[in-house]
Amino acid sequence: MTNKKTLKETSEKNTDKVTTFYGVCVIEKEHDVTVQETKQPLNLTWADGMVGVMPIFKSYSAAKKYAGKNLDIVEFQLKEEE
Repeated sequence: MTNKKTLKETSEKNTDKVTTFYGVCVIEKEHDVTVQETKQPLNLTWADGMVGVMPIFKSYSAAKKYAGKNLDIVEFQLKEEE
């Protein structure tokens, strides 16, 4: 996990924008969608070799709600250089 104080100090020293988001440590292979009032599974693998997708959220609380008590949450940070 990354030290938040260090990141804050880093972004104050330069003009790079740091975006934080949270991933739930699970790979979802399909998700149910409703099409014309019928639930159908949607395959979440669209590239060769891909096994699924990781749920990503803007806030920790949204990730925690999805993860419940059994799944871990990881913090990601994207640094956009100007």
